[in-house]
Amino acid sequence: MSNPELVTALDLDQWSESLAAKSTLPVLVRRLILATAHVTEISMRAREGVAVPGWDGQVRCDVDDPHVPRGASGWELGTSREPRHKAQSDMHDRILDPQGVDPKTTTYVAVTSRIWRDRDNWRDARRADGP
Repeated sequence: MSNPELVTALDLDQWSESLAAKSTLPVLVRRLILATAHVTEISMRAREGVAVPGWDGQVRCDVDDPHVPRGASGWELGTSREPRHKAQSDMHDRILDPQGVDPKTTTYVAVTSRIWRDRDNWRDARRADGP
């Protein structure tokens, strides 16, 4: 029986090794957000824009959605082989300098195209850290 999924987690993990993955991941994430959530604002740098410092994306969704946090969210995307390290580093950078985003009212979202086996443990530990 063939796999009914068009793309698997393993496909994405292997694709992450390509040169195009880093600049294309934001395009895919932006398309998925716009296809599934009722957003009122979205900014998601892609292609050459991935080299610009700051948030990779910012989204506002004013309704409950299973894929996008309600309210303001700041997004950091990565294709690196160490997704935990990338997410931790990005979160640390945003805590030190939120770049005009109010951390008290903004949800931090880490996105990776890699298989991240301990992601739930990392997420739960960050939630326990508090806002």
